[in-house]
Amino acid sequence: MSVFHSIVLGIVQGITEFFPISSSAHLALLERIFGVESKLQVTTVLHFGSLLALLVTMRSEIKEIITKKLRFVWLLIIATIPAGIVGITLKSKIELSFENPTLIGVSLVLTGMILWFTRNRKQDVNQTKQITLFYALLIGIAQAMAIIPGISRSGITIAVAIYLGINRLEAAKFSFLLAIIAILGANILEIKTIQESSLNYFPLLVGLLFSFITSYFAIRTLLKIVSTKKFSLFALYCWLLGFIVLFLNF
Repeated sequence: MSVFHSIVLGIVQGITEFFPISSSAHLALLERIFGVESKLQVTTVLHFGSLLALLVTMRSEIKEIITKKLRFVWLLIIATIPAGIVGITLKSKIELSFENPTLIGVSLVLTGMILWFTRNRKQDVNQTKQITLFYALLIGIAQAMAIIPGISRSGITIAVAIYLGINRLEAAKFSFLLAIIAILGANILEIKTIQESSLNYFPLLVGLLFSFITSYFAIRTLLKIVSTKKFSLFALYCWLLGFIVLFLNF
């Protein structure tokens, strides 16, 4: 993988990880076009750049949780369990799914449908619900589905939270906090494989840097968008890309 390819992948990872358009689908398609090997390892490293951006952007929320909202930790743990179980038990099948353009195309179309219907969920700020343990579990199950490339992790977790009646901004923040655990867990699972692989580390580090920069701005941008009906418009992009992938079957 060249430095140029790594920069492109890093930028795409940063934008698509938090915009609800599926980073896994975009990286899988680009890695296929670029002929990148060890796709899961490359994806994991690029996600680490997004993790660093999350830690910087959400530092106030993280500090508040640690010092004042320890109950919130249990919500995050409960919501993480489903994805953890799926990630560990189906690791080999997940790797194969990145090679299936039909699955990616269909998943993108499904993501679009999930996003589109959030526009019909009207909210009264004074009547929005709190995240309970049961709600956290439901959001966690949704996150587990996002292991399939083409299902946007941020998109499906935010959408499910909105459907449950949770404030849109709080839904986005909860999704981002969940991402910290999910990405960190994926990196821990892959660290040995990355060390044993023949990957060229310099291009990967460049990609990680660009992933960090674009992730930072993508997080801040989505937090502004999510409270509006414009959030559902990401569905149009998902449908367009999904049908292109299905038509071209690449």
